[in-house]
Amino acid sequence: MEADVKQGVLPMANNSLARKLSGMIAILMLFVIATPVLAQTDAWPGEQPAFIRAYNALRADNNELAAKLFGIYLENQPNDERGWYNYACILARLGQDSAAMKALEASAIAGFARPDWVVQDPDLENLRGDSMFTVLVERMRKTQTDQQSRKGGVRWLEQSRVGCYELFLPKDYDLSSNIALPVVYYLHGGSGTLKEGRKVANRLTKEGFAVILIEAPYRSLDGLGHDHQPTGTIPEGTQVGFKPILTAANELNAGWYRKVLNDAGTVARLDRKRVAFLGFSQGAFQVFYTLAMDPKPYAAAAIIGGRIPETVNKAESFSAFGKKDGKVLLLYGDADGVGDPDAVKAVLDEAGVKTEITIYPGVDHRVTDQMVDDFAVWVKKVFAK
Repeated sequence: MEADVKQGVLPMANNSLARKLSGMIAILMLFVIATPVLAQTDAWPGEQPAFIRAYNALRADNNELAAKLFGIYLENQPNDERGWYNYACILARLGQDSAAMKALEASAIAGFARPDWVVQDPDLENLRGDSMFTVLVERMRKTQTDQQSRKGGVRWLEQSRVGCYELFLPKDYDLSSNIALPVVYYLHGGSGTLKEGRKVANRLTKEGFAVILIEAPYRSLDGLGHDHQPTGTIPEGTQVGFKPILTAANELNAGWYRKVLNDAGTVARLDRKRVAFLGFSQGAFQVFYTLAMDPKPYAAAAIIGGRIPETVNKAESFSAFGKKDGKVLLLYGDADGVGDPDAVKAVLDEAGVKTEITIYPGVDHRVTDQMVDDFAVWVKKVFAK
């Protein structure tokens, strides 16, 4: 299952748009025929969109409700590869193997390309003996190869149950090398995706960094991307229990970042003493939360267009990061209305965190090439000491 994140021969085996569309329509018709009640239960007054409710039900392990809600959502969003994949996993959990296979096929058509995860996802165990499963995995491998040829630095990709990440390595890096690479995490802004960080990753790998792009685990309300914190309530009975929702979400995220670092370390040799964060907007908020909650793995961080969240907006929140000689670079456009860099610096200075500010004339709330260039120069100096 990817929680935020879709025998014989496939009828859509060639790449023509007409065949893709006709195949997708056929699959959608199968689900509409199989579940006619779904269209009647959408858009209830006062409720969140179906995909938000679907992911909440998924996190609560309410598979029956999640299946209904994903069915509703995918009727209107048939190109959501992750939605189809999650739907396939839920249907497989419910023992609806035939429908699960059709949903998995729809995910492959939409572009889902995580074959290494698909072959080990425990939710799909009952599908693996079907020859169609093998066909779909091979299709995903081809899609993944095509995608990687366009991404340049991508060397490894994996899925998780709350989000996904990509590990970019320098193009000339030998996986058998004994050289340990410095690491940069990039956290995108609200309603963002991994794609936002690929330009950043391609730039930083040229400087010899391993770059980890984290995709936030919660679907955003606009349906266009992902948020680092839930936009609605997480139902009782999930792993967060009765803890305040934002604190619980941040603790889960901080733990996930550690798991990602450990997981990426099985692919390439990473220098655990040279790990830095780069976060934009809501991703910057998440950097602050993590430095306050779990500073040990990180030596440095850079903030683009973010303020310190109210719950950790005290010097004492960052005292542990300050004691370990942590360093922060603040990057703000002078037309960016999110956050006051001087106020942020004052809090960090009081905590003993060595902090620098760079202001960019005429720049609003966005990540510019110059910001990434300046970060690369700065973090190389920090790690060289």
